[in-house]
Amino acid sequence: MLIGSVLTVVFSALALIGASVGCLLLALLFFDEKSSIASGKASAKPGKTLMSGFFWLIGLGLLSALLIQAPATPAKIAGFLLLAGMLAISAIGTAGLVGFAAERITKKGGADNDFQAQLKASILLVLACLFPVLGGFMVAPAVVCIGLSSGIHSLRKQNKAPASPQQEAA
Repeated sequence: MLIGSVLTVVFSALALIGASVGCLLLALLFFDEKSSIASGKASAKPGKTLMSGFFWLIGLGLLSALLIQAPATPAKIAGFLLLAGMLAISAIGTAGLVGFAAERITKKGGADNDFQAQLKASILLVLACLFPVLGGFMVAPAVVCIGLSSGIHSLRKQNKAPASPQQEAA
């Protein structure tokens, strides 16, 4: 194997990690209220959230896969839009997991400010999902299921998120 091939694989993996961390941070910062609701849902009832997300993932995932395989172009577009929407909702819910992990990192004194804790939490979550075998077959599907369920819950929820400690101090 040539060194160019090895470097291509290494830098592709680093680009994937960087893009995933950036996506989670953007979802956490742009959808702060919704990700707080998702964090509360995922931390309050993790087992129920996991199973609910599993059923949402199976239902919507199979529907989008069937639509993508359809010969008609409008059905394919609808399938891709359904898949993209499902992944976007899952990103909002997963940002809630990042927020929960960031709170834990801050409580343990592992970060100087909130953004540093959020960055560490998102890197930790992405690396756990990309860990060989265990991450790809156990951690990543669980994160997607929990993220999808808590993301759907946060988008359906009409009331305000609980005030964060920073908002209470202000």
